[in-house]
Amino acid sequence: MQQLISETRALALDFDQCAFGAPSVKPTRLLCSTDLLDDVCVRCPGNHLHVQLKVRDPRTGKLIFRTKAAQIYPWALCASIAMNVTVIYEDALAHLSTTFCLTTPVADRKRELGSSKPWPGHRQADTALKAQWAGYQLKRGARCGVGAGPSRSRCHERYQLLTYWEHRARQVCHVELYAEMLSACKSVDKDLPVFLHGFPIVGTIAPTGRWPPYTKPQKALPVQDALKRAWALRRKIISRAHGVPVSDNLRKNWEASIEDVTEGSCLGPFSEEAQVSKILDCEDWIPTQRFEVVQKNKVRGCDSATTNMINQITVITEKPQLPSTDSNVAALRRLRSLKPDDELVGWVLDEHKAYRQVAVRPDQRKFSVIYLKNPESGAPNFFVMVGHSCGLVSAVYNYNRRSAAINEFLVSIFGLVAFSFYDDKYGFEPAGTAPSAREVAERVHFWLGAKFDQKKLQLSSTPTILGVTYNLEKLQLEIKPERKDEIASSARSVEEVGHFRTPVQFTAVIPESVKSAHVILLIDSEAVEGALVKGMLFAILASKIKAVITSRQRVAERIEASGTPLGLPDAAFDAPSMVQDAYDAMIQKSPGVEVMMEAILQAARRMDAENWQRFQQIPLLHVHQDDSTVHSNLFAQNEPSWRPLLQRPKKRKQSCAFLHMGTAPMTPVLADFLTKLGWSGICVGPMKPPPGNEDLLQFVQLDPAEAKDQFQIDELLGETGGLVPSPPTFPLAFVNVLFNVNEDSSLLDPYDDDYEEKLKERQEQEAAEAEAKKAAGKKKKKDTVVQENAELPPVPPSTVAGYGVVGLTRGHRVRRRLRAIKNCLAITMGRLAKDGSLVMVWPGLPLHPVLFFIAGSLRKLFQRVHVFSPEGSKTFEVYMLAAGYKRDKADSKVPGMGGLEIRSFFEDTWRLGPKWRNGWPKLPASSGTSRFLGRKKPVFIENDLVDDGISTIFFALFSVWNQKKGYKISV
Repeated sequence: MQQLISETRALALDFDQCAFGAPSVKPTRLLCSTDLLDDVCVRCPGNHLHVQLKVRDPRTGKLIFRTKAAQIYPWALCASIAMNVTVIYEDALAHLSTTFCLTTPVADRKRELGSSKPWPGHRQADTALKAQWAGYQLKRGARCGVGAGPSRSRCHERYQLLTYWEHRARQVCHVELYAEMLSACKSVDKDLPVFLHGFPIVGTIAPTGRWPPYTKPQKALPVQDALKRAWALRRKIISRAHGVPVSDNLRKNWEASIEDVTEGSCLGPFSEEAQVSKILDCEDWIPTQRFEVVQKNKVRGCDSATTNMINQITVITEKPQLPSTDSNVAALRRLRSLKPDDELVGWVLDEHKAYRQVAVRPDQRKFSVIYLKNPESGAPNFFVMVGHSCGLVSAVYNYNRRSAAINEFLVSIFGLVAFSFYDDKYGFEPAGTAPSAREVAERVHFWLGAKFDQKKLQLSSTPTILGVTYNLEKLQLEIKPERKDEIASSARSVEEVGHFRTPVQFTAVIPESVKSAHVILLIDSEAVEGALVKGMLFAILASKIKAVITSRQRVAERIEASGTPLGLPDAAFDAPSMVQDAYDAMIQKSPGVEVMMEAILQAARRMDAENWQRFQQIPLLHVHQDDSTVHSNLFAQNEPSWRPLLQRPKKRKQSCAFLHMGTAPMTPVLADFLTKLGWSGICVGPMKPPPGNEDLLQFVQLDPAEAKDQFQIDELLGETGGLVPSPPTFPLAFVNVLFNVNEDSSLLDPYDDDYEEKLKERQEQEAAEAEAKKAAGKKKKKDTVVQENAELPPVPPSTVAGYGVVGLTRGHRVRRRLRAIKNCLAITMGRLAKDGSLVMVWPGLPLHPVLFFIAGSLRKLFQRVHVFSPEGSKTFEVYMLAAGYKRDKADSKVPGMGGLEIRSFFEDTWRLGPKWRNGWPKLPASSGTSRFLGRKKPVFIENDLVDDGISTIFFALFSVWNQKKGYKISV
């Protein structure tokens, strides 16, 4: 306090409040820097009684203080102080008017009134400067005198300008002050004051004239298009906000939004849409979802203005020009050349919530409604933004327009070496003028209503600007130790993630070998780019960059070798081109595909060759590992009729039989599960069901993949039922078609022209191998566990091209698999009872057009179709559970009813014989398969799958597969 009194030369004003009407004496002292308030220095006149503020309690005898009533100053005292302060505000120098009347006659003046005295150079300036250039060491006094005069003159000029503009700031509002300053510096942006009452945030952004035009093509939409879809967009954003989970980041985001309300930059919160419509006086308002972004352990709210078309209806007209580290270094070099003997100092000012300070035009606030979930109640609430939001394209241009104008005032009017990068204002000055420069920056921002953080103000020879420390004593760019650790940590994350968050272009320091690899680096500040270009961080990141290049090349090679964009080979059908088409269509419509691909790409980066090969085979090898849980809890959770169906034999006390057909036998777990519930069954396949339930399970040996059994399989749909005469229909059917990943891809096809030559060559090779094994005395037992009743060894090729759209359909291996699926689906659906349920195990990739086609076709013939995979990494098969079979619709031959399409698939498509030696036959126009075989893009995806039901099903499927593959990576 004594220091404050000394610095301000404060005077003590002592008075008694009873002299102004207070009931008690209450002696009071105020400190004031002017003697104009001496009128309040009045003592008690002594002509009245005083209320005692300290009395004794008659019961206890203790002192009691009654000072609360004396807290408020009496009205007469407040009026006296206000009158004197008004006089000071209106004419601060009124008490010096007598002094100002003292003038010197013009004839007696040494120089003209208003002119400045030329500052003579220091008498030792030239000598000292020459000695310094020669390399001599000078005493401190010789150097301090050099240049002291000009710095003092510069500061004096600035304070004169500050006095003038502060006087103008007190007389006019800040908008008018903007206009006067723009006129004083002859700015090209004359229209800025018009927009300070509120900037438009959609439509064409008004040009400033200070920046070059934006020449890139834009796909902007009319504003009216968004207004026509306002209600649909509102429903979309509201449904998304409902699904946001409550977290600590959400709570911080909510607290920041409430703080904006307190500061006046937004209105709310509102819980009802009607309240927002009343505030905006319109119904066609469009909300924006606010989400949190974590930056350096801080949670910041960002508004997604792309999903609701706000940014799409904004047209950019100019390209803002912002400073970089290179421009800062160039300015410092120039200062050093002009002031070689002066110490350089930097000042920094950071605006507070910069975007919030720029107002939105009232009639466009309907485009700035924010939607955010309340973490306490769980109900989403609305906020109406008065200031700009982070996430708007227009916010960048509107704010930088104001920021550029303020920086122009600092440079053109006050002569500062100043720069502005969004909300960061900074500059460099000689040590003698730097304090005045920072004071100018503070006061100009205060006059113009641009709030800034006092705690972030800097005036130092080592200022930190945009993450880079400028050591002005050594003229070096430095990175703080914690910043180095942060950048090194970001670089290490490249090996794990494979990419960086923010793309930054490097020019000088990155070698050509690195440039050609299209490396994208994570640098969250443009200033760090300059530091890297100067070579300060290249040593830290060079090795990481090389590792990233190697990792990216390895990932690209592995994905390409798989033949599909998923990195997993289509071992089921050898149809990589169709998988590619399906991927291209679904990647834009299902976020689950992106989630699944993240896990696959991470595995391709981190795994060695052996583990990567195992990773690719896991989905085909790990199947039927958890049948008990899948067929009980999982099915019951997804399908309401599943549990009553399983309990039908015991509750109705009647015999119920199921039909199981496939290339692999029923697992012992599933057989025990069904028979314990009272079910009996008929199993059609190449292998017997597991022992233990022979009395309840009837086995019919027919291989649905073999052509020799085709006649007997067709008889199953005849009038007599063939080898399964009864029951005629089944309430429950299973399709269990599994493929052996190690099946020999070189199985000979008797329909090939060179079949006899290949057969003879194969027989000779096998005879030679048998002789060699016999001579060595080493005989190996053949693996008897064959899922498809096919021969084993090497892994099939990932892709086969040249013979049809669905792979090498003339090949024996693919024909067997197509025939197996066709026969199993045809028989089970032909023998399925009305309102029955069908369970199918899908043996291929989760992103496959054949899976989409089957699911879309079944959906037309069943009341409900579920496609899912069990959670966890214990088992990897994909299930299709179809409930409520519409048998009448399936048997109908009327076009468009649903049954005709799947029947064409069964009867016309899969009769593979010698006349179709060159690939797939031409399918009838009514066939659903022809829709994706005859076109380049899979149209069936848009028609059959992408609706509210099935798209959600496949999104969940892809998300579960992401968890499965991600778990395998960690293991």
